[in-house]
Amino acid sequence: MSRLYSWMRARLGRRGLALVAFSLVFALTGLAALLEPAQDQGRFILYMSLPVPARVVLWLAPAALGLWAAFRGVGRDAVGFAALVVPACVVAFSYVWSMVGYFAGLTDYGLGWTGAGRWLLILTLLLIVSGWKEADELPPLPRPEEGAPRG
Repeated sequence: MSRLYSWMRARLGRRGLALVAFSLVFALTGLAALLEPAQDQGRFILYMSLPVPARVVLWLAPAALGLWAAFRGVGRDAVGFAALVVPACVVAFSYVWSMVGYFAGLTDYGLGWTGAGRWLLILTLLLIVSGWKEADELPPLPRPEEGAPRG
């Protein structure tokens, strides 16, 4: 194990490391939206109708918030996970909408379900990781029953 990984693992924990990875993926997606903006091309994907600056902010703002939250330390990263849920939900819904448009005859793009599936899986993974406890967290102590003798 490298020293950098050991330092980051001690500082960020498992959740924080995962949050950094997710945030970097979202930041790269925002950077791609800035450098080479994709066009809808009749696919009926809702978020593609947003202006390019709004699409860039949709990715970069939660990514920055995720990185900030990860480096706050172990146990203080919930806001970062919550921020990353927003673009994943927006994009997943956009692809679901595209799929509905295909079945309604509004578009001939029949692969909206693949984008919806991809982003729903990413959203699922985000929610799973956000629910992890850190390995070194102690379980809560049981509360003594009222009226029971304390020893």
